[in-house]
Amino acid sequence: MNEIDKSISQKKPTKVITIRIDGKLNEHLDNMKERMGISKTNLIKNYLELSKYLIKHKTAIQSLNDRDLVIV
Repeated sequence: MNEIDKSISQKKPTKVITIRIDGKLNEHLDNMKERMGISKTNLIKNYLELSKYLIKHKTAIQSLNDRDLVIV
């Protein structure tokens, strides 16, 4: 088995997810990827990884002001 065959066989199984987003959210993702210096794909993957530990619910995250954040 050559190196390419080994790398293909060692990859974890993955799934493809297709979603539709509005222009404003797409623009925000473009801005965030530029600020972080990563691809949009990696930005979304990072968010999905974070969702294993933290889920945004409209009453769960509250900001007291520009600098304080309370997570309930």
